[in-house]
Amino acid sequence: YRSSINDKIVELKDLVVGTEAKLNKSAILRKAIEYIRFLQQSNQKLKQENLSLKMAVQKSKSLKDLVASCSSGGAKAEAPMEVVKA
Repeated sequence: YRSSINDKIVELKDLVVGTEAKLNKSAILRKAIEYIRFLQQSNQKLKQENLSLKMAVQKSKSLKDLVASCSSGGAKAEAPMEVVKA
């Protein structure tokens, strides 16, 4: 049981700081906590960015639909009138 825990701590160290690092168990756990917090923050930022992009896509689709309905709904675009100065 104890060797299994030690093996998992070594595996955790290898994932978080690399195989060459020499750290005690407390430092390994501290680094793992820091890395998990970093990943949580990164994940939150990516979720916010994803939401912003989804909203931009939806806005773009709405604008395309509006343009399509204006052009196919019988409304004709008129050519701009020339301004003639006397």
